[in-house]
Amino acid sequence: MSVMSETAPRRRGLSKWLVLLSTAIFLIPVPGFALTFLGQWQVFQGPTGNPFFPDPAIVTSQDNIRGGWIEIDMRTFAAAGEGSLTVTAVRDFRVNGASELVTIQRQFTSLLGDGRIRVTVNITPYNINNQPPFNIPPVNFNRYGLPVGMVGDNSTSTGLFLGGNYRVTIQIVYEKTAAGYWQNSSPHRFTFTGF
Repeated sequence: MSVMSETAPRRRGLSKWLVLLSTAIFLIPVPGFALTFLGQWQVFQGPTGNPFFPDPAIVTSQDNIRGGWIEIDMRTFAAAGEGSLTVTAVRDFRVNGASELVTIQRQFTSLLGDGRIRVTVNITPYNINNQPPFNIPPVNFNRYGLPVGMVGDNSTSTGLFLGGNYRVTIQIVYEKTAAGYWQNSSPHRFTFTGF
């Protein structure tokens, strides 16, 4: 009787730990089935101005278990004179499985007057012989004359990517005339998610 009473609580405790451990194993995300970013974002900025230059963009990013995001704040430029700011962000990513559904979402809003905004996102495969399942259409806003107006984008592209390595290149160009103005009200945000 005493042997039985001592082993029963141990078995219940061991059973609880086994249940907790097996549950944890099934709940832990498996990065092999997600889009994985490689390295860090490489960001290049090219401001021009006469007589003043715009401030550099503020760039932040974060990776997660399914992909990640990058945010580019083009700030405000209202100084007298012509000016432009070009930001190019480049990063490689891997689709780990045989194929994966990838969603790319982009969002921003800006006030613009006497100028233009261009946004392109290009994805190029390397080390594999296939093309991405979609092309992301460029964003082009030309707004000349008064009044200053709000422009923006909130679009999503989704497609089945074959396993392998890819390079994403994002380019944002803001330009204004001598009387122009821009204010990036909500920064450009690009979210990459693999399912």
